[in-house]
Amino acid sequence: MDPVNSPTGMPGSNISQAQATQAASERFDAALSACIEGWNRGDDVVILQDNLLVLFGDLLVQHFQRTVGEALGTPVDLTVMDGGDRFYTLVKFSQVAHPVQTPPSDLAAIDMHAIAAGLKKAPRPMNCWIIFRDAMHKQLKAEHPDLSVQQICKYTNYPMAQLNMY
Repeated sequence: MDPVNSPTGMPGSNISQAQATQAASERFDAALSACIEGWNRGDDVVILQDNLLVLFGDLLVQHFQRTVGEALGTPVDLTVMDGGDRFYTLVKFSQVAHPVQTPPSDLAAIDMHAIAAGLKKAPRPMNCWIIFRDAMHKQLKAEHPDLSVQQICKYTNYPMAQLNMY
């Protein structure tokens, strides 16, 4: 294995541990970017040019799989493929619908007030005064159908005004 492909310094290699860590980090980021780009194109599978298991080891492969899954919002499966002269990593996305990308110009056209109007809030519960007034209104309207709303309010307010609250 040549030193460039090795994520750790091997005996006899001319790279430092920091250089190896930097190279592994760059390959990790490149593989992650390739998966995200493939997902955004609508691909179901992405073939990475590296054997991630050999390159990173089992623990980092699990981390890579979890990172890709979180970035895409869907689980992914990793499989090592034998390409004859070298090995590749096959990243298969679960059969979840790809997100619909809305162009920025369409985002401006979305009316947030229309969306908010479509969402109904739960009604506020009636307080004691509203319950009393509603009952009195119904009673007075039944007894005197010719009364206006203003007159009914005047008659319903009278008993409340007689209560000495202080």
